[in-house]
Amino acid sequence: MPYREGVYCFLLGHKYQGRRIYQAVRYLGDEKMRMPSEVDLGGAKVAYTLIDIREIDAEALLASGRPADLPSAMLARGGVGKLQEILRRVADMQAAESERAIARSTGVEIQSPSQVGK
Repeated sequence: MPYREGVYCFLLGHKYQGRRIYQAVRYLGDEKMRMPSEVDLGGAKVAYTLIDIREIDAEALLASGRPADLPSAMLARGGVGKLQEILRRVADMQAAESERAIARSTGVEIQSPSQVGK
């Protein structure tokens, strides 16, 4: 992960020259998070914030009102107990808004059958 984040950092730095780059990695694994939060190669150093999704309270994500936080709320601390509420909120959103929220939070774009192959 540190090397991948290093590549991302340098690519973002190139694209947004003159701006400071801050990175965060959200950990979703089952095991306790053990990955390093930086890599120091002497002439180059990359550091980023590690966030264990289980340390975020599902209620805080639900309170944000942002549809993109709903998938994360399922995985956050207390998310299993809030699953019915999360699913209800997703069902209440319009279909297009749900698809955009999922795409933003997961990077996976959902296509309707009529869009496939276009």
